Parts: sequence; structure tokens; C-alpha cells
Amino acid sequence: MGGMSCWHVAAAVAVVALSGCEQMAASGPAATPAAAPASTPQQMSSAGLVPRPDVFAQRALGAWDGGPSLGGPWIAHPAATGAERVDVTDVDTGRSITAALFRRGSDQAGPPFQISADAAVALGIQPGVPVELDVVALRPGTVVEATAPASEPAADPDPAAEDVVEATPPQTPPVAIAQEPAAPPVAVAPQPVVPAPAATPPAAPIDRPFVQVGTFGVAQNAEALAAELERDGLTVRLVPSGNLTRVLVGPAASEAERDAVQARLREMGFADTLPVNP
Repeated sequence: MGGMSCWHVAAAVAVVALSGCEQMAASGPAATPAAAPASTPQQMSSAGLVPRPDVFAQRALGAWDGGPSLGGPWIAHPAATGAERVDVTDVDTGRSITAALFRRGSDQAGPPFQISADAAVALGIQPGVPVELDVVALRPGTVVEATAPASEPAADPDPAAEDVVEATPPQTPPVAIAQEPAAPPVAVAPQPVVPAPAATPPAAPIDRPFVQVGTFGVAQNAEALAAELERDGLTVRLVPSGNLTRVLVGPAASEAERDAVQARLREMGFADTLPVNP
């Protein structure tokens, strides 16, 4: 399949939004788009994410077969239960990246971790050379900072000071102040009533208000990706299309809003999204 080995096809299909997936609904699967060049790997943001080893944490060997792969930086492991954002660290070099994690079949050949071309380039991994990887799940959250220690209680007052009694000065009788007569109220001219502006009619719906993230032959993979996108605050819709399931984000109220959603998805590592109708 375009130079890709069979053991990384499943993960590549699970993350890549194939251009031309609308034609797939009518006439079968479309041709696989060209893979991103290995010299310019996609980057995935980890802003606002904290490590969650209780969700997924594995240290094992991983390798890249040297062929191109689709979908930016990702890895796959048999113990993964669904799509996750993970921190991937090369134990020997200490180099670390953020990537997507997907499940691979346990009967497939090669080391436990399967590495995409973009992830391998970002980590400096050579083709066919197994390396030890430390992989931990990332989820949205806040790091709790240590609370500063409470200040020490104030020292007890000097007992001798309690014996000192201060004399209370005599109170001065209040001085009567003559009150000036209140000024007469000033008449205020009534303000003219300004009519409220007419309501702006709602904007007409735009063409292709959704952004397609991916097309999946396995419905569980589509549901896992949808759950990840919803955790990032996006509105997701799953649309059946024959034997496939499409993952859409939207609808957007304007083209500017749709373009902003598409730009955010690119920052998350989904480089091949496209505007579509449901």
C-alpha cells in the first residue's frame, strides 16, 4: 500500500482524514493520499495536558520500518484501549515528543511499539533500529501546586503589660452645628425614548459547515477518536457512510468559525482535515 508495511496500516487509517472520503460513500474507498515528507514531521501540541500513568503507561521497544506513513506523529501498541494523546520519550537520548496512541494487533510482527514516520523523524530514530520508549498518557488537567506552610502563631503578650491601665480621657460634649436649608430640587427634563435597534436577521447557513477528521472501517475506532475530540471541547458528529463511519466536527456558523476549527485540529496533529457537508 504505497510503500507502507501491513503492520502500520491500521493506525494510519485510524488518524488520517482522507481527502475524497465523500466519494468513498458513493463509489468505494478512495486512493490513499501521499504521506507527509519524513523531513517535515507534523507537531502535536501538549498545552494544558498533564501525565496520566493510570490511563496508560508502558516502557517497551519500538521501531520504524522506514516506510512513509500517514497522519503525523503517532505510535501503536497492543495494550492501548482507544485513541489517546501520549508523551513519548526515547529512554537512551531523553528526546521527547507528543503523539497520538492507537491500538495494534498483538499478532503483528515487530516490537511492541509501532512508530510512524513523522514520530521517528522527530525522535531521531533510524529505520529498522529498535529503541526503548517510555510512553505515558496525557489528559487535560491542572497541576496542583504545593501549599505554602502556615505562618507561626504570634508570641504570647507580656503578662506584665496586662497590669498597666491607661487613663481614659474625658469625652468632649458634642458641638451643635447649624443645619443649612436643603436646596430645592432641580427639575430634570425627560429624556427622549430611543427605539431599540431592529434585530439582525440570522446569517444564512454556510456551505460545508463541518470539518471531517477521519473515516473508519471499525466503528469503535471512530468512537474512540470522537471521545478524545470531545474531551478537548469540540462538538463531534459520527455519520455512517456504507460500511464506514465518518468523524465530523461542527457545524460551524460561519466560514471563519469553520476555518478556526480546522486550524485547531491541525495544531492537534490532524493535518489532512477538510470541510464537508454531513
